[in-house]
Amino acid sequence: MKKKYKALIFIGVLLLIVYLIFPNSFPPRTPLKVARLVSGLKIPGDIRFKMLQDDWAFNGDGTTHVKAKLTDEQLNEILQQATDKNYKVLPVLEKYSEISIPEGIADMENGYYQLDIDKDDPRDYTLTIIDSDKKEMIVYIWFM
Repeated sequence: MKKKYKALIFIGVLLLIVYLIFPNSFPPRTPLKVARLVSGLKIPGDIRFKMLQDDWAFNGDGTTHVKAKLTDEQLNEILQQATDKNYKVLPVLEKYSEISIPEGIADMENGYYQLDIDKDDPRDYTLTIIDSDKKEMIVYIWFM
């Protein structure tokens, strides 16, 4: 009986440690976690999110759209990280017939972006945009 309790306690402690080491990879799904995982940037916890829109089908197809409003200090910090991670300068110049980039993205001119297209299915992509004019960070996930 003591062995069972010890095993359960060990498993519980192990799960807790894994959750503490990888907090962005486990529920609950929040805009902050989505933005951190997709962008690869260290996003401050006090950032103000305007939107988290998830539209997913049972077969795994769908989209996620996250939008955050940034202060001047947050914008400068995120822009510095984006340049360090080799983000490209806006506007988005890639033109692919397979992907559907949301409207209004081509109009953005000041800031940085990162577009990652899936090698197995070119219709699937993630897009992170830091718009300096509007002081916004936008994250899209698109899987079809």
